[in-house]
Amino acid sequence: MNTRVIKKTVLALGCATSLFMLGGCAMTDGLYMPANDEIRHYDESTWESNEAVMRAAESAGDYRLALMTGKDFIARHPDHVDARVMTARLMTRTGDAQQALRTLDFIPVAERTDASNMEKARALMTLGSAEKALELLEAMPEAKTDAMPTDKTRNVKKLLAVALSMNGKLDEAATVFESLMSQSDEPEVRYNYARTELYAGRSQHAYDLLAPIVNTFEPAKTAAAMALWRLGREDECRALLSGLVKAEAFDAWIKEHGLRDVPAEH
Repeated sequence: MNTRVIKKTVLALGCATSLFMLGGCAMTDGLYMPANDEIRHYDESTWESNEAVMRAAESAGDYRLALMTGKDFIARHPDHVDARVMTARLMTRTGDAQQALRTLDFIPVAERTDASNMEKARALMTLGSAEKALELLEAMPEAKTDAMPTDKTRNVKKLLAVALSMNGKLDEAATVFESLMSQSDEPEVRYNYARTELYAGRSQHAYDLLAPIVNTFEPAKTAAAMALWRLGREDECRALLSGLVKAEAFDAWIKEHGLRDVPAEH
């Protein structure tokens, strides 16, 4: 993509819409542009500038611009590993995990990194290939360490816990989730832990995990309702879903989530 085209796009989106919010705007040559040094001095030849545009666009929810920037940079620099990793992550996030795998598989084996393996695992899980994803993650040193966690170790273990859960290794997954929560209580970790507990038939614990985030983390409400139903607390389940599911659609919701013939837990 032409430098001027990307730059104009960034300028136009910088303040013209509420979607592209980058923490303030500055005026340059009569145009608004994001208050971000890397973007203000955009140079299409450097990864740093392109990465800054991609991160800003992703943060604002403009995945089209983020992906367009990544794909264009890869077209000009096909051997750039970091560009492939970041673009692949965005592809998976926007529902194109198959293309993400193709993007990552171009990286020579000798040049593959922990970051590229993590994104490959994420794409594989999205496509339902959880066993292959687990193999990749378990081979990483961070999956085995109990030392003081770094951000990288934590990110590996968050993916590992999900992969274990998807492979039916629910107790192992719960152990990893418990460790993660003891270090830092993040809503997505709490939610994934609760889903694992639901699969394991531990609905009371699942509900206890979800209750603190049920009104602040959108997916938690449905999972909490499922836990309540499994606990035989139908009135509470209906009340929790009252703003999401119409009363006449409740039976269809139960069927959709496979709960019709699930015996109540005690």
